[in-house]
Amino acid sequence: MVMKATIFNGSPKKGDSLGVITSFMAGRMRAEGTEVKEFLLYFMNIKGCIDCGVTRPDDELKQLIDELTASEVVVFAFPVYRWNMSGALSAFVEELHSYCKYDDALAESLGGRKAFVVMVAESGENIADEAIEHMKMFFAKFNIGYGGSFSVPFADKEKVTDGDHKAAAEDFAERMLN
Repeated sequence: MVMKATIFNGSPKKGDSLGVITSFMAGRMRAEGTEVKEFLLYFMNIKGCIDCGVTRPDDELKQLIDELTASEVVVFAFPVYRWNMSGALSAFVEELHSYCKYDDALAESLGGRKAFVVMVAESGENIADEAIEHMKMFFAKFNIGYGGSFSVPFADKEKVTDGDHKAAAEDFAERMLN
């Protein structure tokens, strides 16, 4: 059976340094025989929760949920802005959490996966700690195993393509599969 991985990318920019990092990771996973899909959440119709009590996923959210539940490895990738995840990823996590609140079968089906956090963030002062803790709480709520995080400093796309960043991203991708 082929292992499946899904990357939920919350960057508001196509082809940015985060996209370069996730493409390195996806390439390594594919080389290991893993089926990988990546979704650019910012460019999808995901608005976030308004606590209406009647959450019903539209077609895009349903597709994302289906991909998540079909994957053994799930990657939540985002740039860290103001000590937290991007708005696009936050909206997705809110929608998913809200939907699971009203669908016990879905909530239970999320358990047993391995989830990872991949970030582009400023360095120093533990700038991403709040975002990581937020994701850990989400994973714990649904019995999703937290496998760790990977971060590179904010940089131009060209700076991220150097050998050190590529090798580190590919090594982390191998760790995700084991």
